Amino acid sequence: MRAAHTARERGWFPGGALFVDCHGYDETPAGAERLVEALLRALGVAAAHVPTTLDERAGLYRSVLAERARTSGAVLIVVDNASHPGQVRPLLPGHGAHRVLVTSRDTMPQLGAHLLRLDILRPEVARDVLGVTLRTAAPADPRVLDAPEATGNLCALCGYLPLALQIAAALLIADPGKPVTELVAELADSATVIDHLDDGERGVRAAFDLSYRRLGPGPSRLFRLLALAPGPETSDEAITVLYGADALPRPELNVLVRAHLVGPGSVRGYWTMHDLVRAYALDRVAREESLRAEGTRARARLLAHYQRRSEAADRHVQSRPAPAPSPGFSDRRPPRGTVDSGMSPWYRRGS
Repeated sequence: MRAAHTARERGWFPGGALFVDCHGYDETPAGAERLVEALLRALGVAAAHVPTTLDERAGLYRSVLAERARTSGAVLIVVDNASHPGQVRPLLPGHGAHRVLVTSRDTMPQLGAHLLRLDILRPEVARDVLGVTLRTAAPADPRVLDAPEATGNLCALCGYLPLALQIAAALLIADPGKPVTELVAELADSATVIDHLDDGERGVRAAFDLSYRRLGPGPSRLFRLLALAPGPETSDEAITVLYGADALPRPELNVLVRAHLVGPGSVRGYWTMHDLVRAYALDRVAREESLRAEGTRARARLLAHYQRRSEAADRHVQSRPAPAPSPGFSDRRPPRGTVDSGMSPWYRRGS
């Protein structure tokens, strides 16, 4: 939203700015008909003149925007919280002068738009978020400046996620006498930090719930199992073993990547989860006995796989000739991915 405000302040959109919330991750996302009607009303079209069908509404919407471009100039349309391309396509203006800014938790390449992926905040920016939020509520609040080490620890516990940082700031604002070190201790001692990051109105768990419940059975199962893998990154091979499949469950993995629940690792073929996302997935496993049993079986498969690969690697690197070729190794070069717990292979660490 800051980008939209900045664009308006710089005079890039003299025709004005429109905003519509798609409620894409609510129980009932807004339909395209309702969204186009909201924009038509914002453009000054009376309710009695709004057509009944989506095609008619979209046609009138484009006509009104074309006239606005002629009389007033370019318009910025902010489409917030979209979850599906079908919500967005009818809102595209048609006229080349206008621009549309779409925000979503999912990647929607079907729109043919420029994609800007927002990563977690840098540590120094995360500190600024906490400091600015506290000083906005109380300009003389010294807690962030007085406890730089504790503030850094708090940012790390929040995973440098803007939502988590805002909630942590709200918890401090609600208790002006609470030192940052005390909140850090509470979060560090909490078995489920995602439950502690809740200010009564916003919660990290609630935010993750919105994305999780949109997953189908296959992607949700893979999401839970991925959290069981040790180490910060997990290889394609390890994912296949966890899932209990003969080949990488690519469609399910793609769903998680598009939803930004899983991201690419340090090298191609490796994947990573944010710490808070992993904590959420592990909590989902722990909540149901059937999921715990499934997780136990998946972890046993993965550990057995690591043992087999480690034993094969050991035979491979021994100076004495092996009695037979080791599975997976054709020569004496360092075996990439031998230890694929998710950590970088041993030979790239120089050991």
